[in-house]
Amino acid sequence: MALKTILVHLADDDQYKKRLKVAIALARRNKAHVTALYVTSPTDARSAMVGRAASARYEETALEDARKKAAELEVDFAAACTAKKVSHRWVMEDGDHLELLEEHARAADLVIVSQSKNRYLEDFFRHQLPEQIVVKSGCPVLIIPRKWRVKTTIASVLVAWRSDREAVRAVRDSLEFLKKAKRVQVLTVSKNNEAEGLPANQLLMYLARHGVDAEHHDQNGGDVGDTIVETAVSEDHDMIVMGGFGQSRLREMVLGSVTHDVLKKTKLPILMSY
Repeated sequence: MALKTILVHLADDDQYKKRLKVAIALARRNKAHVTALYVTSPTDARSAMVGRAASARYEETALEDARKKAAELEVDFAAACTAKKVSHRWVMEDGDHLELLEEHARAADLVIVSQSKNRYLEDFFRHQLPEQIVVKSGCPVLIIPRKWRVKTTIASVLVAWRSDREAVRAVRDSLEFLKKAKRVQVLTVSKNNEAEGLPANQLLMYLARHGVDAEHHDQNGGDVGDTIVETAVSEDHDMIVMGGFGQSRLREMVLGSVTHDVLKKTKLPILMSY
């Protein structure tokens, strides 16, 4: 899939500069357009704020601060895009982050968000933005780790493969990244030396027809999530490509345990599709 429109999630948080830098670098490399969606609503709830009046005052102050921050960031965003000769558009909206990203993703080829914090139990239920946007947007999502040191070039990619719809979608959505990478490794995790579904060599031949020379590594047994994260680090990859498995449980949409585990532990960007 050609990468021509990139939607980057912006807000008054400690990770927005990293997301913006990645978006502009990808746009420049792919001659793509960047839409910066700045959502003024607070990204975190303050548990110390008690009562409706206190919450209302906090939200009003936070909204005013976010709009001031947006005005400053818009200038920096336009200057950075102009300097790199990148087509760009700035959008500022009040509202729910997930709903607004879902809406604007309908006119994008890629969405860029940050990894969730997952510091407290309530974070799991309230702030799982990456997981939910993967399921709801119908668009591939690039998730940027909070502690990742930004690289503007993706030279080595790990494809976490299993023979299902989500993994197939992720591979197809990531072809532009795979074609530009110097190294692509397909990882499978089999049980008792037996892989399920379509053999990995069929995927390798499919990629070869698209000009991607990939290698295959099979890991027998072990925890799948840990294997993906550990292989990505030990093999010195720059990005992980994988499908997101979804199921209905405690909330409208929630990803499966392997996917959630990788998103929680990863130290590398993940391109994920559902």
